[in-house]
Amino acid sequence: MSQFESIEPELLPPEDDGTPTSTGKPGMNEAKPYQKPGAKSSRSPQPERRGRSPGSALVGGMLLDAADAVTKLPAMGMIVGAALGLYLCIDLKIPPKRWGWVIAGAGIYCAVPWTNFIPLGTMFMLSRGLLEKWAHRDTAQ
Repeated sequence: MSQFESIEPELLPPEDDGTPTSTGKPGMNEAKPYQKPGAKSSRSPQPERRGRSPGSALVGGMLLDAADAVTKLPAMGMIVGAALGLYLCIDLKIPPKRWGWVIAGAGIYCAVPWTNFIPLGTMFMLSRGLLEKWAHRDTAQ
């Protein structure tokens, strides 16, 4: 043997510390408390929220209106509006299939002259946020 020996780790089974082990099936790794058959769950399922909050949508609409008021050149308005549209899509978790419509609409809105007198972005986002809030309230009941 040489001066340096190769030491191989021993493969011992892990000690049982009371935590559940993997069963090999997806979704079966979580420990679930025992519940009698037919008993109702104490937790009510919560509907999945798409965006952060109606307030977040309102702030996004206000940002869009502010960008519309600041940009004077149509090309600059298109670029800034499209960038804000992308930000709103990501922030409000809009499905990627609809990103093109939102980005194009925000860009066109900021590019068209004389729209800075109408807070269309704020009104649209406020109505979207309120409708989403009411839809979640109705499904929770």
